Amino acid sequence: MSFAEALHGLISRFRTGVTPGARHGARIAATSSPSGAEVARLDALADLELSARDVALATHWDGGSMEHAYHQWGKVVSGYVASLAEPTTRLEVLKRLLFLWWTTHLDPAEVTGISDFPAPVVVQLIDELQVVRENATGDAELDAMLAWYWTVFADPLRAHGINKPQDHVLPELAAMPTPFRHRGLLDCYWRDQLDCHWSAWTSGAPPAPTRGFPTA
Repeated sequence: MSFAEALHGLISRFRTGVTPGARHGARIAATSSPSGAEVARLDALADLELSARDVALATHWDGGSMEHAYHQWGKVVSGYVASLAEPTTRLEVLKRLLFLWWTTHLDPAEVTGISDFPAPVVVQLIDELQVVRENATGDAELDAMLAWYWTVFADPLRAHGINKPQDHVLPELAAMPTPFRHRGLLDCYWRDQLDCHWSAWTSGAPPAPTRGFPTA
């Protein structure tokens, strides 16, 4: 299967919707199911992300204080850190936290409202990511995301010893359901990337991912 054919399958599933139970991560859905309370908690954190994003953008344009946005993002991050202890949602939470942490290196806090991650949270995030990769308990989606982030802006990953996955992982993403629904800013960013670069991918051109804080 060519790169363009693989991405065509990915986008087709993205545009037709998500398979039931897939939106909280392919490996998780395949091995165990989060409880109703766990799903509700992830959904609430996704909603809080979007609310915090909207507050930050409005505050940025109005020239006000970001303190409220910083407070909301602090609640988001602490909520995800607490959810890392749940085996059935750990991988999904890791993906969301990884994206949010990486985003802090793309745009200033004065735009995003995301203040610097506390050092202990960064250590926990990187340790968890390394354990998942060393034990091969991640999935193709996580590898694809890491490869993509490396292509866009590798400095924070390189600084923490996170190596780039093999190049073949991007087409592998097309072999699984596409859970880009109700996953906070992770959802917004990836839906935008897939949609914006669809024509380039189908023409056989190499992916040209963009950086920037998801604003819609």
